[in-house]
Amino acid sequence: MKSFSERRIAILGRGIAGLALAYRLLQKGLQPTIFGAHADSASRCAQGVVSNKGLLFFESPLFAAKLTSLSHVQKWLDELERVSGQSISRSFEGISEPYWDAEDFQSLIARIYRRHFLGCHRTENRAYDRHQAWPFLSKEPKGYLFYPADGWFDVDEALNALAEFSRQNGAVTFERQVLAIAPAGDGSLHLCDSSGEGHYFDQVVLATGAATPDILKSLLSHLPKMFLIGGQTLDLNLPYSSDSALLQVRKTMSAIWWKSQLRIGASSWKGMAINPLALEEDRNQLLMKAGGCFGWDPQSLPVESITQRIGTRLRFADRMPGVGSIPFAPWQEKIFLCTGFYKNGLQLADLCAQDLVALLQGEAESVRYPAFSPSRFFSN
Repeated sequence: MKSFSERRIAILGRGIAGLALAYRLLQKGLQPTIFGAHADSASRCAQGVVSNKGLLFFESPLFAAKLTSLSHVQKWLDELERVSGQSISRSFEGISEPYWDAEDFQSLIARIYRRHFLGCHRTENRAYDRHQAWPFLSKEPKGYLFYPADGWFDVDEALNALAEFSRQNGAVTFERQVLAIAPAGDGSLHLCDSSGEGHYFDQVVLATGAATPDILKSLLSHLPKMFLIGGQTLDLNLPYSSDSALLQVRKTMSAIWWKSQLRIGASSWKGMAINPLALEEDRNQLLMKAGGCFGWDPQSLPVESITQRIGTRLRFADRMPGVGSIPFAPWQEKIFLCTGFYKNGLQLADLCAQDLVALLQGEAESVRYPAFSPSRFFSN
């Protein structure tokens, strides 16, 4: 194996996982090659909400990572904005979750905290304040659960900042998909892309999200249990503006009102395929669900201004990401995973990118989250 500084490394995927990894490799002096279409990234469809709802399960490495990420992601965005010269809209002043009566309050904490607040992190129970109400309410909540550590950032702006940093620092980007990976005679890997061009690399990282199952099928006889989850986010242009970002969640729904745009999302379906009629029905159901979750009158929303964002995410059976080498010859220490983040990529991408860089450097002892290793899929 060549020394780390001499290696040719390819990253497949231009979502937040792939670009976060490119960012950390560039800081180490490497110039990775990035493959993938700009529009194919599910990250571009993300709502941008970073919310743990104060939930803590100490036995779970995923929740340990998510808790660390709440402060880390804010520092990372500050750093990224500074080094790229690109602005990234964000707000980490807390997120509210409304409830409508005592029974609804009990239902919420039953779902989130298993009927009590033991183990929750900084959660507050706040009374309703009509002076802080959203203007399109059709009913007033009894109160809110408030999560002061949670927040939101504009994912498009963050991805553009990462892409700009990559461009400024010499990363090569191909607007193409990689169709095949094969061992080459000199110990490297041969990649064939969608234009028919061939490339040679010492190591390849699959940060490919929903495209990962098809790539793994061509490499392995036994696959980890994984699922594709599709969904859409709706952007609505409002006739009035908010000076600060207002953030709410409700169960699996989220809503962000920033300037004159309202973004809502959380609908999902299994798999990738969906026809236009089903997409329209899903959009309407999403609007109705948002009305019920947040106390809005759906008829008051400017539906004629809706922009739909469609994306498909990858989820492993245990809901944790896969970060590390495929543990089988001839791919071991040559093909790595940095994928399967599902809903957690926004907050975990940079932490996992740093772990993967440590693995590429042969510094496994520096990895903070070894439980994310792909070897867990293949052990008895």
